Amino acid sequence: MALSWRDALEIFQEVAVGLKALHDQGLAHGDLWPGNIHLTIDQDVKLEGAGGLCRSPRPLSAILQGAALGYAAPERHRGAPATPGSDLYSLGLCLYNALARQDPFLAQESRLLLESILNQEPAALTTLCPNLPAEFLEFFRRLTAKDPTGRYASADDGLADLQALKAGKPLAPLR
Repeated sequence: MALSWRDALEIFQEVAVGLKALHDQGLAHGDLWPGNIHLTIDQDVKLEGAGGLCRSPRPLSAILQGAALGYAAPERHRGAPATPGSDLYSLGLCLYNALARQDPFLAQESRLLLESILNQEPAALTTLCPNLPAEFLEFFRRLTAKDPTGRYASADDGLADLQALKAGKPLAPLR
């Protein structure tokens, strides 16, 4: 059963707080996908698997394999190091998975998956989850913009908008 968008925001707020702690230390997670987000019996959110967690860039192929590749930001597939912005892109795709109950990019072959990530958008959330509010869709768009300049650059910015969204307030202008 898919999560409601409000329940998903509660969970993903905790993940974003964890990412913020890493980013504040000058680190990026670099390996965020649904398999690294866990809910305990007590409803605590655990963030695991920081395969790219380091200050020096590592090739994506040395960190991610299999399904996790479909959650890496386009610039990571082009060879760029993990950044807070690329972590937030991955967070957005994890949010997509939680709501749609499917991977955002569906392809059987790595080459086709890469093509999709670089050149296509996931199936519209409005099709898969028709009752999402416009502000939520804008928040999602800001997380998952293909161009890093159109995306949240920091967990602080994403968390501020997440709080506004939960409170029914408008999102801040994107910096």
